[in-house]
Amino acid sequence: SREARDQLFAAVGKAVGKVSSSLLGFEHPEAHREFPWDLCACEAVISLRLGDVSVDKQPLLDGFLARYRANIEPMLARLRKSIAHNDPNDYNLVVSSDGDIGVLDFGDLLHTYTCADAAICMAYLFFHVPAEEPLLESVLPFVRSFHAECPLEEAEAEALFGLAIMRVCTSVCMSAYQSKLEPDNEYLLISAKP
Repeated sequence: SREARDQLFAAVGKAVGKVSSSLLGFEHPEAHREFPWDLCACEAVISLRLGDVSVDKQPLLDGFLARYRANIEPMLARLRKSIAHNDPNDYNLVVSSDGDIGVLDFGDLLHTYTCADAAICMAYLFFHVPAEEPLLESVLPFVRSFHAECPLEEAEAEALFGLAIMRVCTSVCMSAYQSKLEPDNEYLLISAKP
């Protein structure tokens, strides 16, 4: 039900927000690296890997890139940077029997946009929103709970949806690229479906 999904999304926002908040003061030299899953590199990665995506999806990705360049890129200089988990997707979340949520797999830690974890998690939550429901409205419980734990600045809140869309686009492009390298790996095809 919508109510159950809202509660789950809010609990996910709280858990991911706590992780993001706890990482705000953390620093490590290995977190400063080039990584194709870095939202700071999304435009370059999507542009580089666009040719790996099926021809019928390329115009859609081109459209998202154009909107990103027009609407999000001008805000990027105002976004804070810090170390982020960088991969809070549903495969890296665990839900206990009492409903508490934990975040796993810190192998993609990266110095990137402070709001990256919120945008990345939102991107994967989009896949759980029924097609007839508006994406932005559906993820508001997540955003509110994340913000309560790790307050977003105005520019971060404004860029969040666009960055989430860029994560989906990155996922589609990287999935297409990686599945060409490993055609029998079904896990790599999860993000190719959108």
